[in-house]
Amino acid sequence: MPDRIAYKIDKAAEVIGLSRSTLYADMHAGILPFLKRKRSRRILHSDLVKYALAMKVKVSAEGALKGKKISSSKKERKS
Repeated sequence: MPDRIAYKIDKAAEVIGLSRSTLYADMHAGILPFLKRKRSRRILHSDLVKYALAMKVKVSAEGALKGKKISSSKKERKS
Protein backbone atom coordinates (compact mmCIF):
# COMPACT_ATOMS: atom_id res chain seq x y z
CA MET A 1 0.00 0.00 0.00
CA PRO A 2 1.37 3.45 -0.90
CA ASP A 3 2.42 5.88 1.81
CA ARG A 4 0.14 8.55 0.26
CA ILE A 5 -3.20 8.59 -1.53
CA ALA A 6 -2.30 11.63 -3.62
CA TYR A 7 0.90 13.49 -4.49
CA LYS A 8 1.79 17.10 -5.15
CA ILE A 9 3.25 17.53 -8.63
CA ASP A 10 6.83 17.79 -7.35
CA LYS A 11 6.57 14.54 -5.40
CA ALA A 12 4.76 12.74 -8.24
CA ALA A 13 7.54 13.77 -10.65
CA GLU A 14 10.14 12.46 -8.20
CA VAL A 15 8.29 9.17 -7.68
CA ILE A 16 7.80 8.46 -11.38
CA GLY A 17 11.18 9.83 -12.53
CA LEU A 18 9.88 12.42 -14.98
CA SER A 19 10.10 16.20 -14.98
CA ARG A 20 7.38 18.43 -13.56
CA SER A 21 6.94 20.03 -16.97
CA THR A 22 6.24 16.62 -18.53
CA LEU A 23 3.57 15.91 -15.92
CA TYR A 24 2.01 19.37 -16.36
CA ALA A 25 1.95 18.93 -20.15
CA ASP A 26 0.28 15.51 -19.87
CA MET A 27 -2.19 16.86 -17.31
CA HIS A 28 -3.06 19.72 -19.67
CA ALA A 29 -3.43 17.27 -22.58
CA GLY A 30 -5.80 15.09 -20.53
CA ILE A 31 -3.41 12.13 -20.45
CA LEU A 32 -2.79 12.29 -16.70
CA PRO A 33 -5.86 12.86 -14.48
CA PHE A 34 -5.52 15.18 -11.49
CA LEU A 35 -7.49 16.77 -8.70
CA LYS A 36 -7.65 20.55 -8.38
CA ARG A 37 -8.80 22.65 -5.47
CA LYS A 38 -8.27 26.36 -5.92
CA ARG A 39 -4.65 26.58 -7.16
CA SER A 40 -3.48 23.26 -5.72
CA ARG A 41 -3.17 20.14 -7.90
CA ARG A 42 -2.79 16.55 -6.75
CA ILE A 43 -2.33 13.28 -8.62
CA LEU A 44 -3.88 10.17 -7.12
CA HIS A 45 -1.48 7.29 -6.53
CA SER A 46 -3.69 4.96 -8.59
CA ASP A 47 -3.69 7.41 -11.54
CA LEU A 48 0.10 7.75 -11.32
CA VAL A 49 0.50 3.97 -11.48
CA LYS A 50 -1.84 3.70 -14.49
CA TYR A 51 0.01 6.56 -16.21
CA ALA A 52 3.40 4.89 -15.63
CA LEU A 53 2.16 1.57 -16.99
CA ALA A 54 0.65 3.27 -20.05
CA MET A 55 3.92 5.14 -20.72
CA LYS A 56 5.91 1.91 -20.49
CA VAL A 57 3.68 0.21 -23.05
CA LYS A 58 3.74 3.24 -25.36
CA VAL A 59 7.53 3.63 -25.23
CA SER A 60 8.11 -0.10 -25.70
CA ALA A 61 5.77 -0.19 -28.71
CA GLU A 62 7.49 2.82 -30.31
CA GLY A 63 10.91 1.22 -29.81
CA ALA A 64 9.75 -2.07 -31.32
CA LEU A 65 8.34 -0.30 -34.36
CA LYS A 66 11.60 1.55 -34.97
CA GLY A 67 13.70 -1.54 -34.30
CA LYS A 68 15.55 0.15 -31.44
CA LYS A 69 16.36 -1.34 -28.09
CA ILE A 70 14.86 0.67 -25.23
CA SER A 71 16.81 0.89 -22.01
CA SER A 72 14.67 0.68 -18.88
CA SER A 73 16.81 3.31 -17.16
CA LYS A 74 16.30 6.05 -19.73
CA LYS A 75 13.24 6.61 -21.87
CA GLU A 76 12.85 9.43 -24.34
CA ARG A 77 9.49 11.19 -24.48
CA LYS A 78 8.14 13.08 -27.43
CA SER A 79 5.92 16.11 -26.87
